[in-house]
Amino acid sequence: MRRTITLTLIALMAGGYFITKHGEEMMESFFPRQRIVTVLFDTSGSTDPMKKSYLSSFDKILKGLKAGDRIVVDKISGNSLAEATYPVNEELPEYRFWDKRSSPNFKKKNEQELEKTREDIRNRVHSFVNESEKSQTTAIMDSILLAEKVFTTYSDKKPTLVIFSDMMEVSGRANFLKEIPSTSNINQYIQNKSNGERIDLRKATIYAIGASAGGGYVSGDAYQRLQNFWIQYFDKANASLSEKDFGAALLTF
Repeated sequence: MRRTITLTLIALMAGGYFITKHGEEMMESFFPRQRIVTVLFDTSGSTDPMKKSYLSSFDKILKGLKAGDRIVVDKISGNSLAEATYPVNEELPEYRFWDKRSSPNFKKKNEQELEKTREDIRNRVHSFVNESEKSQTTAIMDSILLAEKVFTTYSDKKPTLVIFSDMMEVSGRANFLKEIPSTSNINQYIQNKSNGERIDLRKATIYAIGASAGGGYVSGDAYQRLQNFWIQYFDKANASLSEKDFGAALLTF
């Protein structure tokens, strides 16, 4: 009897450990969270040739958003937090089971409403990107503070950050045109300038679209150093950037 009780307790403890360790992943698989997608556009002169490609990839992202997902769009500037205008901060309409619009009878109408919202967002973003003044700097690291603020505000949603940029930081923090920092120096770049704390992107998934494609500054070994830097940077900032999501074009979303 004692042996049975002991084995039962061990099994319960093991089960409790598994749930504690993997509970979030299990819940996510059964009840996927809606997403908060922050999109940042690099408007520096070096990315002009990439605008059409950026907007084409953005349209693919927009099609992938579902009811209840929220999208926030802004540009990369010299002081993104102070200059943020959020030209798009929109949640795609969703109807819960207690709302009559959740009935299958309204499925077609709901889909039409979703498509209308997507089209409105698309038009606003295309106009915003095409009409934005060229930035004199490419302060990617400072703009990431804007994404951190958005993810903190909408902490109930699953965070995704999309950066349309050649990923060549040119600012007061660093000038990648002169030298791409080594990964051993990353810690000095992931501090919030205002409070000195490490940036926390809340386990966000990162996409860097257009990396090194704008001005043709990077090739060969330098491209690998650029990729390694940003992969390690986001890892330290509690986010994940994979090699397949770092490059000239969007592969999947």
